[in-house]
Amino acid sequence: MSDLTRIHTAKTPLTLSGVTRGAQPLVLADLARAAKGRAVFITDNAAAMTSVAEAARFFAPELDVIDFPAWDCLPYDRSSPALSISARRLSALHRLQAKTDRPQLLVTTINALLQRVVTAFRIRESVRLLKPGMEIGRESLIALLRRQGYMRSDTAVDAGEFAVRGSIFDLVPSGLDAGLRLDFFGDELETLRLFDPNTQRSTGSVDEHLLLPAGEALLDEESIKRFRSRYREQFGARATEDPLYQAISDGRRLAGMEHWLPLFEERLSTLFDHLASGDLIVTDSAALTGADERLCDIADYHKARKDTAGQAAGSYRPLEPDALYLGDDEFRSLIKDWRVHRADPFSQPESDKVVDFGFANAIGPVTNGDANPTLTGLGVSGTPGKRGDEVLEGTYSRKTDIFALGITIFQVFVVQDQDTYNQTNYDDLVTFMKDKCDVEDYEFRKANDLIFCKFFSELVMKMV
Repeated sequence: MSDLTRIHTAKTPLTLSGVTRGAQPLVLADLARAAKGRAVFITDNAAAMTSVAEAARFFAPELDVIDFPAWDCLPYDRSSPALSISARRLSALHRLQAKTDRPQLLVTTINALLQRVVTAFRIRESVRLLKPGMEIGRESLIALLRRQGYMRSDTAVDAGEFAVRGSIFDLVPSGLDAGLRLDFFGDELETLRLFDPNTQRSTGSVDEHLLLPAGEALLDEESIKRFRSRYREQFGARATEDPLYQAISDGRRLAGMEHWLPLFEERLSTLFDHLASGDLIVTDSAALTGADERLCDIADYHKARKDTAGQAAGSYRPLEPDALYLGDDEFRSLIKDWRVHRADPFSQPESDKVVDFGFANAIGPVTNGDANPTLTGLGVSGTPGKRGDEVLEGTYSRKTDIFALGITIFQVFVVQDQDTYNQTNYDDLVTFMKDKCDVEDYEFRKANDLIFCKFFSELVMKMV
């Protein structure tokens, strides 16, 4: 039985040891290929999530990689999460419901996992199909976009913005890498074109588009009525003078309103509710420690707001933590029920509870007395796994991908520190990998993300 099969059929949580930060995308990509459902990876912070997702997209292009970020604001803050963050979150939740023939990998953070989200039904209910020939009035479309959380601006550049120029509506919608330009003739939608938000130039056309909300707090008639009733019930009649209550009553969005999301929705769900029973979940070992810290922070922020609530008109009235966040007991129960496996960077002896991938051995010195790096000490053995639909069998090894990481690291250092650049060294490294390591016709790219560099350097720095 291969290590992957053992992990997918395990009845109890396993420790995946020897999975260093640099090896995480490789391991998760293979787990996603072999999964009956999807693979889910929980990181300890947003930078790690981005690095894993970007690396998986590059080294395993056949995967459908979804990243689900947490809000980029503090608990009980007066500011809202960035429109781009909310757009990515809603797009991710919608993609989790869509059918796909590709292996799927969801990457998220522990902070995102601990926060409640809108239900799958609510997302399906909130989408709107746009296609040529449909009729919708100008004011009706503006009202629809505002209800869905889009913000009007002079020029649509960032996710969640829309602009109106005569009969043309420009918007940057959730789940789309480009902007969407709607061209009307009267009330009839004539064409849907894509455009580059940076240059504002049209780049193509589409037959239809499923419009997703840009914000998680929707201001439709039912949501406003629900909010007004629950706000009075929670905080009393005097709370009706609060700026938040008055803004929502008027159908206006207010900064920070998302922190009262439970008052807008009939009910909220967890990210686990958006997953299928056959999905495989792995968490970074550091993420579990991060959960304890996050829960403590939430309690501290809530206490600070609670101590000053109601002291003056317009003061912050916080909801109880369990309204918007998972409690410790609920979180631990979900982790146990879903048999969440734990990825650990340190090697451990193989046992019935431990699967050792051996990547930790790659951190040590890799020399044999010669000037060139060698394969000795990398912990790489057996038949290399193949890219694409085939998954690894037997001893875990991916020689080609590991050495491609070395090339990527070298290129990142070239971009970040021009003083260390040496074309001869770069050419020698490429030649060595192709000639000595059976790496042929591999497409290398120049990365320009310092986080990306640090993420992989742990695994392959000794090779360069």
